[in-house]
Amino acid sequence: MRLPLAVLAAAATTGLVAGLTAPAQAAPPRRPAPPPEVVVQDGETQPVFPIAQAVTQSVFVQTAVDSDSDGKPDRVHLTITRPGPTDTGMKVASIVELSPYWSGIGDNPNHSVDIGPAPLAPGSGDTLARSSTLLAPSTQEFYVTRGYAYVKAESIGSGQSDGCPTTGDEQETLAGKAVVQWLTGAAKAFDAAGNPVTAGWSAGSVGMMGVSYNGTLPNMVATTGVAGLKTIVPISAISNWYSYYRANGAVLAPGGYQGEDADVLARAVLTRKNPEVCAAKMDAMEAAQDRVTGDYTPFWAQRDYVGKAANVKASVFLTHGLTDWNVKSKQFAVWWDALAKAGVKRKLWLHPGGHGPSSAPAWSDAVHRWIDRYLYDVPNGIDTAPMVTIERSSTSIANYADWPDPAARTTTYSLSPRKLGTSPGTPAIESFTDVGKVITAETLTTNPAADAANRLGYVTTPVSAATRLSGTPSVTLKASVDNATSGTLTAIVADYNPANNQAVIVTRGWIDVRNRNGSAATAPIQKGVQYTYSFELQPKDYVFAAGHQIALVVISTDHDYSLRPDIGTKVSLCLASSALRLPLVQPPTHY
Repeated sequence: MRLPLAVLAAAATTGLVAGLTAPAQAAPPRRPAPPPEVVVQDGETQPVFPIAQAVTQSVFVQTAVDSDSDGKPDRVHLTITRPGPTDTGMKVASIVELSPYWSGIGDNPNHSVDIGPAPLAPGSGDTLARSSTLLAPSTQEFYVTRGYAYVKAESIGSGQSDGCPTTGDEQETLAGKAVVQWLTGAAKAFDAAGNPVTAGWSAGSVGMMGVSYNGTLPNMVATTGVAGLKTIVPISAISNWYSYYRANGAVLAPGGYQGEDADVLARAVLTRKNPEVCAAKMDAMEAAQDRVTGDYTPFWAQRDYVGKAANVKASVFLTHGLTDWNVKSKQFAVWWDALAKAGVKRKLWLHPGGHGPSSAPAWSDAVHRWIDRYLYDVPNGIDTAPMVTIERSSTSIANYADWPDPAARTTTYSLSPRKLGTSPGTPAIESFTDVGKVITAETLTTNPAADAANRLGYVTTPVSAATRLSGTPSVTLKASVDNATSGTLTAIVADYNPANNQAVIVTRGWIDVRNRNGSAATAPIQKGVQYTYSFELQPKDYVFAAGHQIALVVISTDHDYSLRPDIGTKVSLCLASSALRLPLVQPPTHY
């Protein structure tokens, strides 16, 4: 079935739409034939525009920011690929992938995370620089052949764009907004020779999508409420940079990039011509991010989009991997909640993978239908389908009304030596000695039911039936630390299989012992004094198999995420005043 998506009524009156016949009367004045129409079958746009006939265009969009302080507005470079008929009058919707990665990234050293007698040494990190995350090249061909323009936009400070990278602040946001505005006729652009260029082929209907940083930029731009941005598809995206690089005052790394921080990432994507003009900006960012206290400051408030969700006018299709420890699951969870409170039309897809999109064909099809629905108004039902899809495996995909599952109820577990239960905990104090500087959390979590000198472990009795965790766990730990200058408490929830003595980390959370009163407040501690620490772990949706045991493991330093002080710090935990809270669906009653 061929369904025209533009000017249907006007085309019908001229008798030019298939199946309609002009009245038998005097011929109307000759009009130019309308441009070819996008073709829709079964609720999806079809590949009718050969990629070999696509038009490629390069432009520079003028923004409202001057991030390199040269006295001139920054310009953002775009490479546009659009269907051939757009050169002869066809107007199409646009999909923008805005990224700082189109020109690659630099190999910049990360910060040192090993703390000893000397202060932290900048530029002596222990990991390689990150790799960029771009959608597969086939994505562009997929959408261009179906009647969309695909816009590759280089974020400020990268590639052929002007300006300096600013890792998520308002300048990057407004630069991305200008791209959408040019596509709707509300901003200026120029060619390489400086001649003005308009997007005469644009229908003014814009979507944004991308992975990681490239998915974060759509979140940012959407908070401006810019006209013409109809939908965004953020994949493994950030909604709050503080909780990407920090947690409750603890300086934290994204998984796999220990020692990275906002300044390291900015320097890595600084690929513009004459990058030295941004040197002072990079140094200022390094100072402002504060790797000493880890506190929430105005620097991080500028990079927090959750509080701006009320400004979002575009629909949002969120995608996140349930084992993504780079962009951790809190990023989608708090954004999802904020969008709900703002009344934003939204959908959530959770998959079992890590950082990046789902590999399931059903996910690709859902994204396609979502984009068709919101950029071309195709009535395909995706907007009335269940809001949440959870993919457990390639053969297990289920739909839910919302997330967390409304059926989840909080179960509170008390602590006794080696045990988690729902009866009152034991009035005992247990201690361990921190060795996280040299031993990973995965190793320390091994056999959590056993006594160990370097961590504390507690387990439930085996669950009698599959038990689903859906939501955000939290802990209260009443503990003393014999190091008055610094330290991290790390709480881990693990899935323990007593049959093979294997434990898998399900989720974890962190707190700086000096931030017991909040992320913005560093308060010194006294050695050996018991303080109460209450904090959330990363949100998860996970199923514990029948016969497995739920474990809580408490450590101090988390080797792959936190700062790493010298080994030997003693931590003592008051069991009766500590607890684990888990949101469980139909929790068993036999604990």
